Amino acid sequence: METKMHQFKKSSAVLVAMTLLAFTLPLKAELVGYWSFDGDLKDSSLTKNDAVDKTDKVAYTDDVPSGIKSQKAISLANQAAVRVPNQAGLMDGKAMSISVWFKAAADSPGSWTRILSKSAKVGQDSVGVEIQRVNQTAGLQLRVDTPEQFNRGILLGEQLNNQWHHMVITIDGDVMMIYLDGKASKHGLRITKTLANPADLVIGSASVESQRFFTGMIDDLAVWDSVLTDQQVNALKDGSKTPLDIK
Repeated sequence: METKMHQFKKSSAVLVAMTLLAFTLPLKAELVGYWSFDGDLKDSSLTKNDAVDKTDKVAYTDDVPSGIKSQKAISLANQAAVRVPNQAGLMDGKAMSISVWFKAAADSPGSWTRILSKSAKVGQDSVGVEIQRVNQTAGLQLRVDTPEQFNRGILLGEQLNNQWHHMVITIDGDVMMIYLDGKASKHGLRITKTLANPADLVIGSASVESQRFFTGMIDDLAVWDSVLTDQQVNALKDGSKTPLDIK
């Protein structure tokens, strides 16, 4: 009897230890999309959700961010844009991360142009995320629409200065982190569900209106269904890791 009781206690202790370990270990970063734009629009993640150039105007440039493992970037002008077809897992959970490099000049054409957009509907019932220019200035803004909070705009600074910049957005429930060139800022979200919507992820214009075309360059876009750590964000920024290395 004592032996069985001892074995039971030992098994229980092991189970408790394993449970605690499961709760303390960091969640695995699941890459659900990675578009390196190294001469094509292919998705290098296991999802294989290739982007599509429906405008037939996308060009490629050798001007890429310094320090990262990139050969080409996409160059958008004259109403060029790229669409990533919507599918399950693409920015539809309570946890997500988005990483992108961009470069544009303050004198580029257009107002409220979109670097990235995944937003369904126009108006008070819209849901989604957009990285957009502030009017026709060098300023940048992150726009988030939730059922509880329409057109939440977060001013980011004057990043449209003809230099490459790295941006990461992480969302974990009602907490959002924004990293610009590695510098972090924390923001709250009024949201009870998720930012899931049926819109495609559009690179270079608004996803709903098919306008607000961005003029500039974009590189190394990646999406995860988990929240990246500060260390992972910095590794992407300094080029010591690519999105394929973040696990």
